[in-house]
Amino acid sequence: VNAVIFYSSSILQKAGIRNADVGALAIAFTQVVMTGVCCWLMDRSGRRVLLMVSTAGMAASIFMLALYFAFEESMSPAAGVVLSLGSLMAYIVSFSLGLGAIPWLLMAEIFPAPTRGLASSMATLVNWSCSFVVTQTFLGMMETLTPSGAFITYSLELACTFVFVLMLVPETKGRTLEQIEAYFAEISARTSRVGGSHSSI
Repeated sequence: VNAVIFYSSSILQKAGIRNADVGALAIAFTQVVMTGVCCWLMDRSGRRVLLMVSTAGMAASIFMLALYFAFEESMSPAAGVVLSLGSLMAYIVSFSLGLGAIPWLLMAEIFPAPTRGLASSMATLVNWSCSFVVTQTFLGMMETLTPSGAFITYSLELACTFVFVLMLVPETKGRTLEQIEAYFAEISARTSRVGGSHSSI
């Protein structure tokens, strides 16, 4: 998402919006407001549900932005502005509802107490390292793959993230840290038993 935020003015200029800085400001303001909404929803809707809504919404909206760049020549200027700016706004709203805030909370909830500090630090390092790589390669991807190709690539990555959340991320709403640790301990024990039975065969 940092690449989209950092280069939102450039993206909007490519989309033919004259006052791109105003559009970029509107996007940043939307992110702040929707992050507050996410904080309010977290203990009502659940972390896992919000993450799935977030990743699905981000994948769909960035795919719509890719479609705009693929077919911009056949669109009217008004339709182009609505689709490009609308896609970016939907992307930021979706990000702010889930992926923007919830992973930081989940880190404090799912890592066991003895390793929580180190594990959270490593997760933060990986997060910002990936953010750095994406930001540094974004313009190159826009030139090499074209804007539509770059955004389709991001859309596919977000679709994979949705599947990851659906299959592997547990719901932690309403659970104590001790209950969450017990949940993962049970999964670890179950996996060990399965691995041991395969080894004995």
